[in-house]
Amino acid sequence: MNKSVFIVAVFFAFSIAVKSQSIGVRAGIMLPELSNFLGSDFKKTTNISPKVGAFVNVKLSEKISIQPEVVYELYDFNVEGTDNVEYNSNTYPTNFKTSFKIDYIAIPVLIRYQILKAVNLELGPKFNFLLSKKGEGEVDNNLGSATIESQDLDDLIQKFNVFGVDKISGDTSKMDVGIVGGVNVDLPKSFGVNARYYVGFIDLFDVNSTNENLKARNVSLSLTLSYTF
Repeated sequence: MNKSVFIVAVFFAFSIAVKSQSIGVRAGIMLPELSNFLGSDFKKTTNISPKVGAFVNVKLSEKISIQPEVVYELYDFNVEGTDNVEYNSNTYPTNFKTSFKIDYIAIPVLIRYQILKAVNLELGPKFNFLLSKKGEGEVDNNLGSATIESQDLDDLIQKFNVFGVDKISGDTSKMDVGIVGGVNVDLPKSFGVNARYYVGFIDLFDVNSTNENLKARNVSLSLTLSYTF
């Protein structure tokens, strides 16, 4: 949490120090996804998640500007399915349901290019700093069944490992890095609407397997409304 406070403080210090700039706030929704996680054999659902933050836009030329932001984001997923699990040389059909809730402070740094008077294209890197990670789930097979209440996500994954559901260790990446692109449309009275797509480059979990379907990366589509002061 101290790291997040420091990041926010640096952001606002930067916005005050820069002369040719405008400051604004944005809020909206996200549709997050775990890219490739467990392949196509499992039902994965996305919960609409909140997104809220602030930005400073710095003009570099008539059409080009740079826009760093500080944004709170929640990644909220559900995964359920049935898998054949090997345990002590035996195979057990296993049903499981899991939910993941991962909070980040996100720092996108975008280059914006004005293609029309009120339309800007955006592209740049995005850095997600982990705030918290929680999960809950149910697992059931001939070895037994368990309902695991909401708790630290790493602990949840470790307990699922006891049932042989996967080979993911209980270590969630503390930082995610990727690229984000989108379009922003200026509206009257200093408002704007923004759509973006993000692709993460870092594996979310520490995977002790060569199975590519156990690797998960953050992907998200977002829609926000902004106001510039």
